Amino acid sequence: MEHLLNYFKYRKKALSFLLRYSKRKFSKKAFHRFRVEVKRLQALLFLLQCAEPSFDAKSAGKPIQKLFKKAGPIREMQLEKDLLTEYKIVEQVPKLKSQLNNEIQKKRKEFFKSRNLSKSKKIQKRFKRIQKLIKKKKSFDFTLFIEDLWEEILQMMAKGIRPENAHLLRKKLKNYHYSLEILGKGNFPIHIPQVEELIHLLGEWHDRDDFLTRVEKENLTSQLTPEEEDTFREFVNQVRRDSSEIFQIVGTKLSQIQ
Repeated sequence: MEHLLNYFKYRKKALSFLLRYSKRKFSKKAFHRFRVEVKRLQALLFLLQCAEPSFDAKSAGKPIQKLFKKAGPIREMQLEKDLLTEYKIVEQVPKLKSQLNNEIQKKRKEFFKSRNLSKSKKIQKRFKRIQKLIKKKKSFDFTLFIEDLWEEILQMMAKGIRPENAHLLRKKLKNYHYSLEILGKGNFPIHIPQVEELIHLLGEWHDRDDFLTRVEKENLTSQLTPEEEDTFREFVNQVRRDSSEIFQIVGTKLSQIQ
């Protein structure tokens, strides 16, 4: 279990750093890194639960998962700004840009209010418990765990992927990817090279789908001029077309794996 211990120490170091990182310097990249590190830690916790059934992965990761959820809306709005930049209309809708910035700042305050000393201490206590468990645990064969993960993914593919369950597939693929990252990809011949490509494609689709969902639920054009509203409407239509095209590519890639 030495490789699990080393992996955990790296995650612990990275997350501990981000938990004390200054608010002013906590950039878009820092929010992204924080969320990736939590996902990697969660994958490790489920591996530990497999090796030690009495260990509760969800309970062990609960304090940091609360922060992870607080960071979610911030990351989504940051990606929305990225879309405005990618489609080269960010300067054509200044009011929307300003509105997004205000919403991000509001959510940032909520995140940093939750990222307090009490929460950090609670997380560090969980870290100590996790490290103690890994040190005590002897070697364990995770082959069946990896095979079961992949079987779940294949079953999802066999039933057909729809927009309403595509994000769940992406989460399962990421968990599979991180589990292989922890255990060593070369140790498991069932690793599929297309997994990373699928994760990327589903991420591209999910970013657009999240934005389109927000467009349907919220009135984002209330403060826009008629000209800005026309620009925004065409932008939304283009995002919708691209989202559909990416989803079709995902379907093609999935059929190749099956």
